[in-house]
Parts: sequence; C-alpha cells; structure tokens
Amino acid sequence: NLAEVLSTMRRNYKRQWIDPEGRSYRRSFYERTHDGGLVDNPTIEHIQSAIESVRDRPRMQVLELGCGYGRLLGPLSDSGDDEFTGCDVSPDMLSLCPLNIRTFHWDICTQLGWDGLWDVSFCRGVFMYFTDDEIRSAMQNVASVTRLACIVYEWPEVCAKMATIGDAGVFHFHEIEHRREGLSPAVSEARRIHKGNGLNVVGAENRTTPT
Repeated sequence: NLAEVLSTMRRNYKRQWIDPEGRSYRRSFYERTHDGGLVDNPTIEHIQSAIESVRDRPRMQVLELGCGYGRLLGPLSDSGDDEFTGCDVSPDMLSLCPLNIRTFHWDICTQLGWDGLWDVSFCRGVFMYFTDDEIRSAMQNVASVTRLACIVYEWPEVCAKMATIGDAGVFHFHEIEHRREGLSPAVSEARRIHKGNGLNVVGAENRTTPT
C-alpha cells in the first residue's frame, strides 16, 4: 500500500542519494525517466506560472531545493530576469550542473549555517524521501530562508502530511503524479490510492492549505 511505498523511500534518504553503495538515483536515471515521460510535472511553464502568482518585484531570487543536475534550473535560468540558485544534498549531482548555474551543497534537514534569503523557493519530489521528523525540520529550515513562498510539487499524500506536521505558512502545495504506463506494481498502487483518497491538495493559484 501507499504507506509501505513511502516507508521504503524514507528509510535512509542520505544512503539513497550520497552513499555510493546504496544510492539508486543517478543522472542516467533522471535522463531516462524524463525522456520517457515519467517526470512531466511540473513543466517549466508550471514553475514559471507559480512564481508569477506570488511575484512582488520585477527581479527575484529563486532557490530550487534538491536541484540534482540542473534539469529544471537550466531552462529557468535562461528565461526572464529572476536569478536562480540550486542546492542539493548530493555533491556528485551538483558537479553535473551547468557551469553557468549557481549552486551550493545543503541538506535541508539541517540548518543552512550561513545567512541566506530567497524570495521564492521550490522543489519537486524532495519531501517524499523524509521521515515525519525530517519533514518538520526541513520545513522549518526552508521557511527560515524563504521570504514569500516555497512552492512544493509532491504526491498528494506528502502534501497533506506536510500541512499537518509542520507550519505550512509559506508553503504552496501542488499535486503531482506519475503518468507513464508500465510502472512498478508499488507505484501503480500508489497512483490508484492517490486518485481515490479525496485529498484536497491545491496549487498556488488560490494558495489554500490542504485540509
């Protein structure tokens, strides 16, 4: 069931992303799934629209949490006047980012350790890897460096959990799902549960916290 799927994902996010013997996500995985249509939400247009919905100045500082090798940051940095920065828990992934993209290493479950403030932050599929305690810590840490809004793209269950265990003040939740046929039975079951769970997860267009 969905709880078991998430429990498996949350057993040790650092091992998945950092430990060479344990990590299961590499650039080849992202390129393969993106090209195959697995990761198609949010699109660049989705993110740009979400940023526009909270804009209060012509040029903003925007931070992507868990930027990986810069798949989203690259096109975003080439469009508009906003200044984009990326952070990730994996130094290896950051080393693959284009040289023109500003990045830094940060495990968002720990405090940043230096003064930083961005107008907007956003992430896709980051909080789903955390335990409840890690979600709470990460939300506090991200909120402390975000002025306007943190735009979160996550599974519905994860958005709802974030809204109940942390202060959702600056967090704007957008539901995402996998849209590729032939997924593993576990993910297919998660999709089925998502569609039938009746969760009220909404986006930044009306900026309402899930209930």
